[in-house]
Amino acid sequence: MRAPVRAVFRTTGLVAGLAALLLLAIACEEDVMTPGEEVDDPDADVAGIAVIDNAFAPDDINIDEGTTVRFRHEGENTHTITINGVNQSGDLEPGDEFAFSFDRTGEHSVTCDYHPEMTVSVTVTGPID
Repeated sequence: MRAPVRAVFRTTGLVAGLAALLLLAIACEEDVMTPGEEVDDPDADVAGIAVIDNAFAPDDINIDEGTTVRFRHEGENTHTITINGVNQSGDLEPGDEFAFSFDRTGEHSVTCDYHPEMTVSVTVTGPID
């Protein structure tokens, strides 16, 4: 009688393990914004910009100080996220994402080291009192 008991425990353990993996996968799923999409949560400080060949979309954006901008590479070529002349991202390959928090007010220039025609203007304003 021990063999059927072991089979039940093996099956139960397998099902429990698969269920745990499924729950882990669901919990780890990242909510990726569509580039340029407005954030539904008014308290969220996230914006999105698409990196395509060979442009950013949108090509200008206005955000509040402290907002994180998520750059999502949707093109085919290697690109960089270079902010005010400093390469912040290293090389980005198709499908990569890079996030940067803009903590200083003012106008910020974002370019690609490989494609100087790619530019986006990020205007950061201070908090409204």
